[in-house]
Amino acid sequence: RRAGEEGRFVTSRVNSGASAFGLFFDVEAEGQPVQISELRTASSPMRQASQRPLTVEVWATAEGSGEGLEVAPGAWTPLAAVEASSFPIVSWLDPEPSYGTIVLDPPLTLRPGERRGLCVRTSDISGIVVRMNRAKASDSDMMDEDFGGSQGDDDIAGQASRNFSPGELTDSDASLALYSGYTTTAPRFGQEPACVPVVAAFVGELLFKVLSD
Repeated sequence: RRAGEEGRFVTSRVNSGASAFGLFFDVEAEGQPVQISELRTASSPMRQASQRPLTVEVWATAEGSGEGLEVAPGAWTPLAAVEASSFPIVSWLDPEPSYGTIVLDPPLTLRPGERRGLCVRTSDISGIVVRMNRAKASDSDMMDEDFGGSQGDDDIAGQASRNFSPGELTDSDASLALYSGYTTTAPRFGQEPACVPVVAAFVGELLFKVLSD
């Protein structure tokens, strides 16, 4: 891409009913410097009956990966805060999902090869959809018949064989790469956990502009 050209990074679609308050994940610039101006994502069908607006926040590390900094609020800088928002509802049955926009202010600028941590937080446990594994099928015998899995891909030693590991590459193109991280367990940093964190991948889009070297 040429300097000044705008791009849209699109992740793989959601592949199950997994959702969370939010997610820690890493983003890395590939061959060119970029400036990320927007994140786009969606909510789970579990939120469909809710009338409450979402509080949405986006945070970034000052430098480096966010892995290991999930309970270190001082390591994160705010990029967005919206008090009353809502996202489209998306499920694995949607062939062309629609996403809601979070504008980053300030935008996130990355040098070639630079990797930074991002954290999206919402006020609802079904606030954003996530992907917990690389496959289309769910890793349980109960779901295999409907989703095309097999009995040989189920949980092994407590972790499904195709589930993401922390810091694993989940999506990439010539401009950006995303890496998995832990789901958030509460709407804000420092609050008592309302659930158990799991490793997952961001689902949605990132809008960016290529900068000059």
